[in-house]
Amino acid sequence: MTKQDEYRFNLKFDEADEDHRRVSEFLNKCGRKKARYIVKAVLAYWELQSGKTPIVERSAETHISLKETVIQKQLLDEALVITYAEKGITHDNQSLEDSDNPGQYKDMPILGDLHEVLLRKRECRRMANILNRLVHGSAATFNQKTNVDLSNKYVVLDISELSGDLLLGMFVALDFVWAKAKEDRTVEKAIFVDEAWKLLVSNELAGEYLLEIFKVIRAYGGSAICATQDLVDFFALKGGKLGRGILNNSKTKIILNMEPSEAENIRKELDLSEAEAMSIARFERGTGLISTNSNNLIVDFKASQLEKDLITTDRKDLQELKERLQKYGRQAYGKQAI
Repeated sequence: MTKQDEYRFNLKFDEADEDHRRVSEFLNKCGRKKARYIVKAVLAYWELQSGKTPIVERSAETHISLKETVIQKQLLDEALVITYAEKGITHDNQSLEDSDNPGQYKDMPILGDLHEVLLRKRECRRMANILNRLVHGSAATFNQKTNVDLSNKYVVLDISELSGDLLLGMFVALDFVWAKAKEDRTVEKAIFVDEAWKLLVSNELAGEYLLEIFKVIRAYGGSAICATQDLVDFFALKGGKLGRGILNNSKTKIILNMEPSEAENIRKELDLSEAEAMSIARFERGTGLISTNSNNLIVDFKASQLEKDLITTDRKDLQELKERLQKYGRQAYGKQAI
C-alpha cells in the first residue's frame, strides 16, 4: 500500500519521553514553520554523520534556542548559589573560612550536591540528567574530592584522555592551574603545557584560556612554557589567532627539527632567514635554534644519563633501561650501560 501524498507525514510524539516532550514544545513555538525546521534538523544530522560541520541559518527558531540557553544558564547559576549556600558559603569571602578550624576552608560542595539541587526543580531536571553520568555513572570519579596534595611544589595534571562530554575535566584543570598561579604574586611559579596543540584544537574556549595565561602570567610573578609537535594544528583555530598570540607573547622560542614545509611556516612567523629555516629542516636530534629578543642561536642540548633515562621515548633506549632496571633495580637510573 502506497501513500497518497508522500510529502505529508503524521507524527505522534511520546509524551512520556523527556526528549520527545522538549521537541514537541519547541515545534509548537515554530508556528507554521515546523516542516522547514525539521528539514534543517535532519540535514544537519546527516552532515554531522558524514563528519561535516552543518551550516544553519540564524532564524526565528535559532533565536528561540538561544533564549532557552540563556534561561538554562540562569537556572544553573541559581542552583550553584543554593548549593554553596547549603554549605554555609555565600558571596561574602569571609564565609569561606571554617570557624572551627582557623586558616582552613569550609567543606566544599561536589557535583553530587549540585545534582541534588537540580533535581528539586522540574525545569532543571534535564541538566540533572546530563550530570548523571558524572555523579552516578561511568565518570563518577568526578563526584568526589581530589586525593592529590595540591600544595605540592610540582603537580602534574594529565588531561590527554578527556574528550567529548568529559572535556569538563579539562576546564577544571585549567581553572585550578590559573587560580593557583594568581594566588600569590610574591611566589615564583611556572606552568608547563605539553602537546599544546591538542588543547588548542579541542575547544576554542580552552584555547582562549591558554592564550590569556601567556598574556598575563608575568604580572603574577610566573612564566608559561608550552611544547608542541604539530604547528599546522597549533595555528588551526580561529585562523591561527590563538597559536600566533601564544608565540608573540613568548619571549623565548626553541625550535627543533621540522619538516621543510613547517620550517617555512615558522620562518614567516619568526622572521627567520632562509639559511636558518634550512638548518631547522636538517637538525639532528639534540640540536635546536633558540630565538629570543630578535637574536637567533643554534645550540646542541646535552642531557645527562639520568635526564635521558627519565625523558627518553626511544624504543632502544627504553629496552636498555629495562635491562638495567632488572639488574640494578631503581639504582639503574643514571647508570651508564656496561
